[in-house]
Amino acid sequence: MIWQRFGCSPYFMVTGAHPTLPLDLVEATWLIELPEGLLSTEELIGYHARALAKHHQHVEEMRERVGKDKLQWAWKFAEEHKNSIKDFKFKPLDLVLVKNMITESSHSAKMLPCFHGPMVVIAKTKGGNYIVAELDGRPELQLLE
Repeated sequence: MIWQRFGCSPYFMVTGAHPTLPLDLVEATWLIELPEGLLSTEELIGYHARALAKHHQHVEEMRERVGKDKLQWAWKFAEEHKNSIKDFKFKPLDLVLVKNMITESSHSAKMLPCFHGPMVVIAKTKGGNYIVAELDGRPELQLLE
């Protein structure tokens, strides 16, 4: 499975090799050329050190690539949906309509109004929710996102 956004499979991200046959798992385990025969302990340590160095290099390359791809994808998504993405920044005393979310989840709520309001924005919380009130200043009990 090749992921288009990353240009490689998740297995390649971790190991640096594309497994297509069971024999490729040996190469992916070593991440380097296979030895021709038995190795001494020092040579084996050297092989493992090179494999670890190569592994870290591949992981860092994938992190950079994934970071760039995520940012590029986010900009592309924002550009494609610029007509439907709205950045609402209401100020205190602005009039708003509040969508009635009960009508979306209930089958028997066809006759309920789709919106409440108009309502007055009282404040915006640190989390980005709005505190709204009726036009007479009576606050609503729920926070709105």
